Amino acid sequence: LSGLAYLAEPPSSIIHTDCKPENVLQSTDGVWKLADFGTAFFEGETPHTTLVQPEAFRAPESWTYNPTSGVGLTTAIDVWSTGPIFHELFIRRPISTQLGLDFLSPPKREAFMTELSAACQHLTVVAQVQLTEFCRNALQVNPTLRFSAARLLETSLFAPPTTSSRAT
Repeated sequence: LSGLAYLAEPPSSIIHTDCKPENVLQSTDGVWKLADFGTAFFEGETPHTTLVQPEAFRAPESWTYNPTSGVGLTTAIDVWSTGPIFHELFIRRPISTQLGLDFLSPPKREAFMTELSAACQHLTVVAQVQLTEFCRNALQVNPTLRFSAARLLETSLFAPPTTSSRAT
């Protein structure tokens, strides 16, 4: 996520366009890295290839994208992908709810959140709430309301753990 925040920094924001678990790799020193920039392009430019991202990781605006419309894609499409990626990371299994265009309907969004909550039973209640909050902010249907990667890094999911101290 910090890599996406870095890529989104102006003036030359880069849109990765293929964020998915297979493209998130861990280095030998434990640092997570985003890989496969084969379809990446600069924000404001027209993609040089067809968007090929798997359905479960594609933002709604990328489904209906028309390069001749004059409306460009933004780094918000990469942020969308973090919702299903973090879902898989925490749940430890592939996402079963396809997010495609059906996700635009409130019942489909709620089904995803319900599946997420049900699958999070192995997590603490606090972690369940934090993951749900993260996914709700990353998966805003309207890209202008979707949190940026930098803003998602400020959510409670990434806050340092608090320690309770007891006076003895």
